[in-house]
Amino acid sequence: MAGPKTMNTVKSLLARFTAGEFDIHSASEAAFKSHWLGIPSDSNPFEAAFHGGLLADRLAWVFLAAYQGAIRDCFNGLPKRAWVSFAVSEDRSGKVPGTKIDEQRRLSGTKTWVAAVDHVDYLIVTPGLSVAHGCLLIEANSPEVLLTARQPADFLSDMSQGSATFNQFPLLAEHTITDHTAQHFGLAEAFFVLVAGCGFLLKETGRMHATTLQDRLIKHLQDLEQCYAGNYKGDGNLLLALYETGSNIGRECAALVLNAETSNQDWRANGKLLGMYGRSLRNNVNRP
Repeated sequence: MAGPKTMNTVKSLLARFTAGEFDIHSASEAAFKSHWLGIPSDSNPFEAAFHGGLLADRLAWVFLAAYQGAIRDCFNGLPKRAWVSFAVSEDRSGKVPGTKIDEQRRLSGTKTWVAAVDHVDYLIVTPGLSVAHGCLLIEANSPEVLLTARQPADFLSDMSQGSATFNQFPLLAEHTITDHTAQHFGLAEAFFVLVAGCGFLLKETGRMHATTLQDRLIKHLQDLEQCYAGNYKGDGNLLLALYETGSNIGRECAALVLNAETSNQDWRANGKLLGMYGRSLRNNVNRP
């Protein structure tokens, strides 16, 4: 939960942004991870996501900053100086076996989507497709784990993506995560994309000299702080309203950038990141 420390830290980050401290270029995922690792380890998920957004120079890094924030908000006690991927997806066609645990408590099978597969340190894995089956924390470099990168996707192509195959990974009690709200991860991802997006959009509006839009962003960030200080997962209507505000600001910023920089491929290919969660949030609000 946020408190005075969060408010002071965010204000400090805003002051550092105003002083021009976040004019940072990360030409690769490895370079961005190096910058991300410089975020203070005692930052809470909100602070870290906003800080990561300020470090980002492209939308793929915004997603990664948000993703790490969402994971840490839903899973307590994770290693601090590490990238973690939440691996749930499996091949529904049956061609690639999904994950299961055998009688000797060994995990086998494949998770078909792993974010930042080239630089991930830990995997949170669900045996099967549901968090109801439990969540396991596994070191990505374990000998029984094979990480496979695929060709860059059209969307967020700067972020490495791939799969994880487990070959009779021996499970111990220490691998089980008991303190989590994994069932709300979809809400968390949408929320933290807004938070990390604020950092990135502040830099983009500054670059475009869009002072009025920047003022709206700061007000939006303050509203997000207040929502985080309460319970953003518990008020679907408030979260949806905040999301629509953030998405509208993102669209206005995209229009400014693309009007001035018609060949800006990052915004053309990845701008939908800031507006792609609306349908799921609306479905969450309307769910009986």
